[in-house]
Amino acid sequence: MKKTAAKGKLPPHVALIILIPVILVLLLLNTGWLQGMVPAVTVYGQSYSALEFRYYFYDAYYDYVNEHAEHLAELGLDVSKALKDQSFDGEQTWQDHFKAEALTALEEDTLLLEAAEEAGYTAQEEVQAACDARLEELRQYCVDTGLKSLGDYFTSYYDTGMTQDLYLELYSGQILAESYRKALEEELGPSEADVEDYVAALGTAADYTADLSLAYFEAEADRVSGQPEQRQWDNAQTLGEAFLDRWAQEGGGTERFCAMAVAYTRAEEVPQDGVWTDMAADDLEDAVAQWCFQGQPAVGETALLQGEKGWWAVCYLGQGEDARAIQARQDLWQARYDQWRAQRQADRTTATHALGMAIARDLNGEDYQVIPVIGDGA
Repeated sequence: MKKTAAKGKLPPHVALIILIPVILVLLLLNTGWLQGMVPAVTVYGQSYSALEFRYYFYDAYYDYVNEHAEHLAELGLDVSKALKDQSFDGEQTWQDHFKAEALTALEEDTLLLEAAEEAGYTAQEEVQAACDARLEELRQYCVDTGLKSLGDYFTSYYDTGMTQDLYLELYSGQILAESYRKALEEELGPSEADVEDYVAALGTAADYTADLSLAYFEAEADRVSGQPEQRQWDNAQTLGEAFLDRWAQEGGGTERFCAMAVAYTRAEEVPQDGVWTDMAADDLEDAVAQWCFQGQPAVGETALLQGEKGWWAVCYLGQGEDARAIQARQDLWQARYDQWRAQRQADRTTATHALGMAIARDLNGEDYQVIPVIGDGA
């Protein structure tokens, strides 16, 4: 007598037929092959895989979190929770927002890289230097956090299948795109006559900026309270006073101040020559802005000023450009760049692909796992 499958159960051969493709998909996901081969989005005819999309997604995420690190709670973003479960603006989630940001960045880079190739623009030395510096930064991060290798970093932070070669290919593309965009600023930028006409049309008074050199000495947080105590503030002030004393002993002068500012500042960023040019009041802490714009210091005059989290040794280098001209230059350049971009985008589209986006979203059962911030753009 012929046996039949129990009611409600699939025959063994049918179940096997269904199970085998599922196993194969899981195996391919574990190797990273699907993530690297299945297209997630096509931008103006250029296809990008799930891995490549994830790279841009997390790049947008890190840029935002690092820039707004001290105000994330106010902005409604909790990095300890899934992005898909948090509202960005009442209509879309934070996951939706960073997805849109990633797509915009992909569109921008695609146009710029395409144009750079057409123009024969490579910037090889700049790109190589940036990649070398990035790898060194990531190697140090692995040492600091106990990751065994760069391979562990790439797969942990992006997905199985992300390799050093693919990471550097994407990173170098970003560097080249930005380099070409800066080259376009010179090509498409307005003439001085255009800037003068723009400023004249504003009909407002001149609003001059300032050129400064700054050395920053932060009041470190107390180990117990987590906030700077008076002794930490005193230590920071002492460092600032010692800086100015040494500067005076070595002959003073603006050139020496700038060189020392580069060498001794505790600020995370500082221009290579130690000169901050065309600084508006909004670019500076209140104490520095008031001294600079209300105190009317003479060229070469210095001061030690208490800021929000530390002390600033400041040297006034002179009056900067009229802020109206700076804004005019930016507005005119942006208008011309937008026109250039619109012409290249004409009749071209961006399309997402359901399977590729599903692969890009899914990792250990979670959509866009939230990973800790480790550094700018990492």
